Amino acid sequence: MEDLTSIFETFRSGDRKVFSVLYRYFYPKLREYGAIYCSDTMLVENCIQDFFEKMLKHPERLDHVINFDAYVYRSIKHRLLTDLNKEKRRAVIRKIVEIPKVTDSVEHQLMQQEADELQIQWLRKQIEILPLRQKEVVFLRFYEGFNYEKISKITELSNQVVRNYVARALARIRSKKRLGEV
Repeated sequence: MEDLTSIFETFRSGDRKVFSVLYRYFYPKLREYGAIYCSDTMLVENCIQDFFEKMLKHPERLDHVINFDAYVYRSIKHRLLTDLNKEKRRAVIRKIVEIPKVTDSVEHQLMQQEADELQIQWLRKQIEILPLRQKEVVFLRFYEGFNYEKISKITELSNQVVRNYVARALARIRSKKRLGEV
């Protein structure tokens, strides 16, 4: 959203009408992000609801926020991890976006679809077994499309560490593919 900063500033200055714009923009993204840490969708949704409810009730607590995007993701992550620690739950990644491909014949399309599904299943499995931090940066980099600087702010890791995690995750997946584990 190109004007997200100005919408947040409008909300922070007292205009509660723009709250729904922020909520609708972030809610689906935060559900997917929360799935990295928790397979319990109800818990993820509750954390998101609590976050936005507190934000609406106490906008004055947002005065210190410089980068709202990073603040939202860090807050949800912190809330989820806190709740997970209380309930002793394990985190898993849930969803991978499929990109449909255009082909000539119906038969070829069906064969390609089956091959794509197998690759997606394999990739999901590989991502699921990545260490938690690698899962997180892979999600933010490739599913949310964030640059390394933004990921660094969200995760509170240095830019170089974020780059290393992405590189290690990709190297790990590529090495398994080379070994024929597809």
